[in-house]
Amino acid sequence: MKPGTEPTEATAALVSGADLEPIRAAVVAKYGFMTKVTRALGTLGGIVKGKRIPYGDRGVVVTPAPAVSDA
Repeated sequence: MKPGTEPTEATAALVSGADLEPIRAAVVAKYGFMTKVTRALGTLGGIVKGKRIPYGDRGVVVTPAPAVSDA
C-alpha cells in the first residue's frame, strides 16, 4: 500500500457491449490517437502470433461503497 493511503470497500462489475460504450468514448476522448496506435499494435501482434488479441472489448467499473458516518 502506498504511504498516506488506506484501503476502501468497493464493488467491481465487468461490463461489455452497450454498457462499455461510454467507457470507450471516455478513453478515446482522453487518449485520442494513442488508442488507434495501441489497437494497431495489438492487431499486428495477433497476426504475428496467429490469433486474435482482444482490444477494449471489456471494462471494469469500480464503485466505492458509501462512506460510513461515525455519528
